[in-house]
Amino acid sequence: MRPKTLAGVADLTARGEAFDASLAEFLDEFYATPQAHALLATPRLLAPGLGEAGRVADAYLAATAEHLATVRRFPVPAWTASDARALHRPWFASPLAALRTVLILESPVAFRSRNLFISERRADPRLRRRPPTLCPDIRRRRPRVLPVNGSGRT
Repeated sequence: MRPKTLAGVADLTARGEAFDASLAEFLDEFYATPQAHALLATPRLLAPGLGEAGRVADAYLAATAEHLATVRRFPVPAWTASDARALHRPWFASPLAALRTVLILESPVAFRSRNLFISERRADPRLRRRPPTLCPDIRRRRPRVLPVNGSGRT
């Protein structure tokens, strides 16, 4: 069952479902039909039962709610301001030290303010569906046509 609210994501995670999968399903639902009420209900705190992973999930839920509310111009839910929803140490979405600078630069404000550093693609599932653009100029150039049989004609 796809969660319709961030509180539903927390409930599924507390029952043993994978946080990442539940959040991804919520984001798919939210972007299909964005509604402010999906962000309003206060999710249960996951830190007491899940330790460090729960603290990260708690901060992630608050950052997601604030980010989505800001992007959609919905009111930011009051529960997102709780100190229990921020990390004291930085958390990076990738263990690779070489990516940390990129994650710091790309992280939306709602995530950075909670010491969460993620990629832009992770913050917005619509970006995950598009392949990365390695060279945006490629599509603008005309294809080069080679002459046939050395005649100079195509």
